[in-house]
Amino acid sequence: MESDRTQIELDGFRYSFPDFIDSGASSLNYGDVVYLESNLSAGANNWNAICKKANTISINQGSFNALFVFVSYTNNNLILLNKGFFDLESSNISQWTAGRTLYLNNSNTLDITPTSSSGSWVRSLGFCVPNKVNKKRIWFEPDSTYIK
Repeated sequence: MESDRTQIELDGFRYSFPDFIDSGASSLNYGDVVYLESNLSAGANNWNAICKKANTISINQGSFNALFVFVSYTNNNLILLNKGFFDLESSNISQWTAGRTLYLNNSNTLDITPTSSSGSWVRSLGFCVPNKVNKKRIWFEPDSTYIK
């Protein structure tokens, strides 16, 4: 019973956006760090937003937005995680070391080393979680502040 309640509490930070019609969302991959951008055009979906991969080069592409981990996009149902434990695939993270803070690197991939490109933004996104199953487990919880 305890593990069921814990799982429900952790899943409370996963959001489902049904009927989220967005042609760009289908090109995103499990584990990408993304943000929602306003779309008020006449052909916009009912959510008035599109989902885009965060990019450290432009402050308009994730530095001051709410950030999420992309979980899936199937049959126009977008699922995002804005906070919580997440097991990454090797392709979603450059370096993983237990206890280290996570950032986006120069390739906009999670890493323990932040981007070093001039003019880019840096923001703490969580940390690597030690575990016994040898997974690249993280706690994702983006800080609300960033530096450029």
